[in-house]
Amino acid sequence: MNNDIFEARHGLRRQMLERRKSLSETEWQARSAQIFQSLETYSAIQHARVVHCYISSSARREVDTEPLLTWLLSAGKTIFVPAVRGRSLHLARFQHLDALQAAPFGLREPQHADIIDIAADDFPTIDIVLTPLLACDRYGNRLGYGKGFYDRFFAQLAERGQSPLKIGLAFSFQVIDHVPQFPPDQHRDVPLDMVVTEDGIFQTDILSAS
Repeated sequence: MNNDIFEARHGLRRQMLERRKSLSETEWQARSAQIFQSLETYSAIQHARVVHCYISSSARREVDTEPLLTWLLSAGKTIFVPAVRGRSLHLARFQHLDALQAAPFGLREPQHADIIDIAADDFPTIDIVLTPLLACDRYGNRLGYGKGFYDRFFAQLAERGQSPLKIGLAFSFQVIDHVPQFPPDQHRDVPLDMVVTEDGIFQTDILSAS
């Protein structure tokens, strides 16, 4: 892979992690609350039946999804959260915040959950995937933690004929002019459809990026 691009992405990850971790508890919760307020009134979320959503890490100051998960449950949605097994992202049914356990890569997942492999015949149809990120741009390019779980997950969903709405959750400072991209023949990040920050919701300009 192109070393210059690799180093640029690595540096951007480090910069954004440090910037996010510098948020005080109060500022982190306040910014996250504004994002939640935008999401709970968003029609696509209101009409979705099955939502995939990450469980946030407070230590990494990811956008706090706990209020969102609680609200989705109260709204009667079927919720799945990530369950990492090997190099793949599978699904675990989410039913309560109090029933979580530590998982690889600093994640949390439901205790005693039935893990649904993406190749399973009974794999559900997902309407929306709420996606963590370290940086993104208005073309939908997303920079994650570098493990490729979500890119593989989105590609596998596409192979199953599924095209859920891919929504990135980020703080406004994580939205930059351009996320460094490898040439398509080396690696292709799956672009986001929308991004939600404390400033509101914007639809990404995927077509202009191609």
